Amino acid sequence: MINNVSCFENNFYFLHHLVDFRGLNVGTPQKCGANEVFDLYTEACRETQTILKINCTLLKLQENEYVDLNDSIYLKHLDKSINKSQFYMQQDGSFICLKHYFSFGNESGINLKMASKITESEKYLSITGFVFSIPTLFIAFSVYCYFSTLRNLPGKMAMNLMASLFLANLVFLLANIIKELPGHFLCRTFAIIAHYTYLVSFCWMNIMAFDSWQTFSRKQILSITDRSNRSFKFYMVYAWLSPVTIVAGAGVTQYLQSDSVFSPAYGDSLCWFNKRLALLIFFGLPLIIILIMNTIFFTFTFRAIYLANKFTKRCLSKSDKNTFIVFFKLYFILGINWLVSILYTFTQIELLRYISVLFTSFQGFFVGCSYLFSRKVYRQFQNKVSFFTTINSSESSCKHTAISYLGAIKSSKSF
Repeated sequence: MINNVSCFENNFYFLHHLVDFRGLNVGTPQKCGANEVFDLYTEACRETQTILKINCTLLKLQENEYVDLNDSIYLKHLDKSINKSQFYMQQDGSFICLKHYFSFGNESGINLKMASKITESEKYLSITGFVFSIPTLFIAFSVYCYFSTLRNLPGKMAMNLMASLFLANLVFLLANIIKELPGHFLCRTFAIIAHYTYLVSFCWMNIMAFDSWQTFSRKQILSITDRSNRSFKFYMVYAWLSPVTIVAGAGVTQYLQSDSVFSPAYGDSLCWFNKRLALLIFFGLPLIIILIMNTIFFTFTFRAIYLANKFTKRCLSKSDKNTFIVFFKLYFILGINWLVSILYTFTQIELLRYISVLFTSFQGFFVGCSYLFSRKVYRQFQNKVSFFTTINSSESSCKHTAISYLGAIKSSKSF
């Protein structure tokens, strides 16, 4: 139990809040009244009464929270039974002594110390994930910048995905590190940038799924295999500009109707959305639509590959196959990540909470590694090493030839 809960522990918020659609406001904290306490188990403010003659603060129970078993009272949400001596019937309801309820909570793993440990471990897991993800994305992006042969259409799409995830992760991490942000202009700016860049990353995943389908579809089989720059320009416009309309819509709503449930309340408490209905409309809905579209595109792609192998006997290029495998891995990693986050929001299963934080914080690491540790990149480094080795061996050969030539001249002069 916590009195007057109004902020996250250590002002740190967690990655499952990205898709926290339950209730009215994002996150669990709220301000409880003077005669209320915050129940960590039910995540709600509970009414209390103080009766001097029994020297105990009483917590009011709802009728659906307990069952009278004649000699004891069974508390459903704690799965515990208490003696009737610990249960108090008043005219305005049924109560239990707060210290007894709290002790049962301890046994059930909902006490304050346990909650603190949970948030601390979640905090360090999130930071660790970001520390791995951000440098990995930067290194992978730099490698693709260095090797021009990697910058074909799939490579350019990969670079844009890595850039958007890099910015989203960096902004989200900075918003947690920099103190005194809530309500500040910088906090609102971070919230808007994070919202925009996450949407951009969704769009690039959507493009990859669509492009895979186009590559392996019957129509594409009959057409020229090389895709023009026109496709990439269209992809750029879609991925980087379409999220602007969503973010702008959210921003205008906040500006015109800041008290509305549809207002995102950027940066009011968290450097993110602070109202769940707005989060659902401006973030959750685009995410869900894109996940469904990606699933459809990859299903069509599998079907196209199957038909190509079975009926046309077309020998699919190794490059196309490898690109599809990488894209599908990313679809699986990022799709499962957001799906688990959404499931946790509605089920509140603790295991899903940790899986959600793990996948979301390490998603940049997984994406970066998918591109860094590929055969294409390995071959580029191998060729680069071979090139330098060849140059060195050529230089050594030239030097050896020159020395032999000079030696021959010297010996001829001596005669």
